[in-house]
Amino acid sequence: MKPTNLLNRLGCLGLAAILGITATAHAQETDLLTGQSLYGIDGTTGQLSRYDFTDKTSELVGTVHFKGSSTPLTGIEASAYIPRTSNIMAFWTDPADGQTKMIYINLDTAEATVLANDLGSGTITGAVATTEVARAQLDVFQKTSENTVREHAIYAIQNPPSFDFDIDNNVVKPQQDFVAKVTVLGAAIKSGSNDVPVSMKVTIGNTVYEPFGSYHSSSNGNVNDSNNPRRHVFSETHRANTAITISAQSWISGDSYIDTTSNASSQQVKVLRNGDNVPNIQGFEGQSNILHFVNDYIDTTTDKIRLADNQVIYLFELGTTNLSSSAADFQDLVVLITLTDEVNDQSMVSDASDKTRLVKVNHKTGLTETVMELSREYDSLAASTADAFLATSGTGVYLINPAAGTETLISSVVGSRNAMEVSGDVLYGFDDGVDLLDAVYDLAADAAAAEDYNLGLQDLRTIVFVRHPDVPVYIAAD
Repeated sequence: MKPTNLLNRLGCLGLAAILGITATAHAQETDLLTGQSLYGIDGTTGQLSRYDFTDKTSELVGTVHFKGSSTPLTGIEASAYIPRTSNIMAFWTDPADGQTKMIYINLDTAEATVLANDLGSGTITGAVATTEVARAQLDVFQKTSENTVREHAIYAIQNPPSFDFDIDNNVVKPQQDFVAKVTVLGAAIKSGSNDVPVSMKVTIGNTVYEPFGSYHSSSNGNVNDSNNPRRHVFSETHRANTAITISAQSWISGDSYIDTTSNASSQQVKVLRNGDNVPNIQGFEGQSNILHFVNDYIDTTTDKIRLADNQVIYLFELGTTNLSSSAADFQDLVVLITLTDEVNDQSMVSDASDKTRLVKVNHKTGLTETVMELSREYDSLAASTADAFLATSGTGVYLINPAAGTETLISSVVGSRNAMEVSGDVLYGFDDGVDLLDAVYDLAADAAAAEDYNLGLQDLRTIVFVRHPDVPVYIAAD
């Protein structure tokens, strides 16, 4: 269902203008796709297939592989095509090191070539090639009066690195070898009008860390001050299933008041991971409540905690042991733990890098730059210009506008669309639940569309449309 007053919220130009589309009447969808082929990759098997919309035939191109190897490249969830090239640009996570890499996949052979630079450990779930206009002074011998050069860029959705861990009675146990980072998001506890000192420590396995000063000192280890957020990266690598606990204590007149640890016996700690509800507890006597400290980690659509798969938040109550009292506000100390498999991972650099990002990828080097941080994870990406993008998150279809910094829900679908592409003024998606290509949205009309195509293809996690005139034809020399 499309929200009301969408065009008003997008501005007087409307959705079609933002996406650079001329809103004219068009023929049936089938006619629009004639003269193109769809290339799709099965993420599970690595098979590259092609469907020709002109003669309505499908064929298996081959299994994506490196030259000289028969091992299929699986797990590909995003790809893009730049016109007049002979390769699909796709994104693949190398199981050898867990790093995301950009690969060229030949349209005729499915043979892949990997670029030298890695894109980090965050998975790419959607990508699109767009046309950008650059000004340039052309040489007179190029015999053109134009001084406008059209270049292509690839944009992608990069999610934070995934990381499996269990929470057993408030004890976090990573399911793989890990490096950890601790961030104190904030603290708020008073005795009368005076701030109460709070100290903390982290225990990983049998090793105790005091990253912000002595746990046993109300002055040297105090984190209830104006210096939050504060961060510390533990450079040591710990084995899978090593338990992580956080301990915290409050101090009154130099004496320990409440000392508690995040384990099964403590009711003074709440542990939150992605998708959990935010406890609706008011701050005691006008103090900031939990929402104040975790505001950057809330999905504004669902009002639930939005964390990366490698993150967990601890909420401590250090002012009272009577948890039915209004004094039990669980924001006396708020701590974020981030886990990764290497100390040099981007997750260790700043908390901002733990968010899903829209990135611009140099398709010649694989190097990326962040265009916009996003408020949720997305499953796919499409566009017709570099000014605005379309993406799906679950059943929602969103317009992402980097210039305005907005993510606007414009429609919804039944099921999910992990692969999308724009052709003409229509947004298409492949529903791998029923193995059909469908018209998801009419961009010019700013309305939901409905037309299905049975291409005879299955489990496509990524698709691109390739116009037949855009495929280079090589003529052998005599």
